[in-house]
Amino acid sequence: MASKRNKNEYKTISKKSRSLLKQSENCDLEYKESLNGLKPELLVAFANSEKGGSILIGVKEKSLSNGRQRGEIIGCKVRDKEKQAIFNIAESCIPHINIEVFIENTNATPFFRIEVPGGDKKPYSTSSGIYKIRWDGRNKAILPKDLLNMFMELESQRFFQRFKEATKDMEEEFLKTQNSIEQKLSEVKKAVSEEIEDFQDLLDDIDEKIEAMLSEIQESPIGLIEELFDLSSCGLDAIVSKGENIESWIASIEVKTDLLLNKFGIEDPHITRTRYYVKESAKHLLKMDPILNKDYYLENFTKCFGATEEQIGLWYDEVISELEKES
Repeated sequence: MASKRNKNEYKTISKKSRSLLKQSENCDLEYKESLNGLKPELLVAFANSEKGGSILIGVKEKSLSNGRQRGEIIGCKVRDKEKQAIFNIAESCIPHINIEVFIENTNATPFFRIEVPGGDKKPYSTSSGIYKIRWDGRNKAILPKDLLNMFMELESQRFFQRFKEATKDMEEEFLKTQNSIEQKLSEVKKAVSEEIEDFQDLLDDIDEKIEAMLSEIQESPIGLIEELFDLSSCGLDAIVSKGENIESWIASIEVKTDLLLNKFGIEDPHITRTRYYVKESAKHLLKMDPILNKDYYLENFTKCFGATEEQIGLWYDEVISELEKES
C-alpha cells in the first residue's frame, strides 16, 4: 500500500495510479512524458466529457511483447514551480477548470497524476476559443452545432433551476390563481351544460307542437298554417337567443381568465424560456464568430426555437446592445 506524506503526495505509487499504468491511453487516460506536453486543449477535452479523466505526467506509453500497451514511469520534476504551472494552465481555460494534482513515487522516480472531473459549467474552451472533447482516446474538436446542443442542454437545466428558485415565493399565490381559474371553468362548464339541456328541451317542445299541429292541419288548414308559422318564428327566436347566450358565456370566461393572468403579471413561461435560450445562444455564437449577420440568426433561430422573426430580431438587438456595454 502506498504511504502518503500529505493529502496529495505519495512516497510510492497509489492504488489508482497502479491501475492506470496497466492501461493504454483511452477516453479516460492520457500519458505525457513531460510537463511541456500538457496543453490547455487536453484539460478542456476532459472537462467537456461526461466523466472527465486522468493525466499522468512523467509517464510514457510503451508496447509489450504481446502487442498491448501500458504506461512506463520515466519521471519528471515535481517541484512547487511545476505544480503551480499545472494549475495556471487549468485557470487559463474558460471557465476555469477545477483539477486535483497528486505527486507520486517521491521515494523513487516521481511523477504527477492530474484528475480532471467532467465539468458542471460546460462548454469549456481555451483562452484562444478552442473547444474540444475527449472522444475515442483523442481530443476531438467540437463543431458549432454540437456546441450549441451542449450549451442548450446545460442552460436548460440551469434555467429551470433558477426559474424554480425565482418562483418559489409565488407558488402559493399561483396555486390560488390556478384553483380560482379551475373553479371558474367548472362553473362555466356547468352553466353551459344547463344551457344546452334547456336548449334541447326547447327543441323537443317545438317538435311536439309541430307534430300536433301537423296532425290537425287537415281540419283547419289556413288557421293552423298561420299558427305553425307563428310558433316556428317564436321557436327560431328562442333558438337564436340560446345560441347567443352560449357564445356570451364562452366570451365571458375568456375575458375572466385573461384578467386573472394579467392581475398577477404572469408571463407565458414558454416565452420566458425561449427569450433566454435565444439571447444566450446568440451571445455565445457572436463571441465565437462575430461576422455572422442578423439575417443568419433570423433564419436559423426562427426554425430552431419556433419564435417569430420579429421576436428573434428584438432579442438579437438586445444582445448586441448588451455586448457593446460589456466591451
